[in-house]
Amino acid sequence: MSTTIEIPDRYRNILLSLAARKGKTDYTEIVEEALEQYIAGQMKTALKDKVLDMRGTWKNGEVEEIKSRLFHLRKEWKAS
Repeated sequence: MSTTIEIPDRYRNILLSLAARKGKTDYTEIVEEALEQYIAGQMKTALKDKVLDMRGTWKNGEVEEIKSRLFHLRKEWKAS
């Protein structure tokens, strides 16, 4: 999908330079990577806040189940 966003000249020039170093003619790929990193960071922070808000509310056995799920998620995340 195509959309228009305003990018200040100073950032546009940097993006074009980074793209050129990767042998690309535009900076779409770099912007996509930056968005992925930003969104992942925001989601990680939101999840961390949600988990911290739950502190002290888990019942016996739930902690081990959550740890197990997190272990498997992290394992899959690294493989991607």
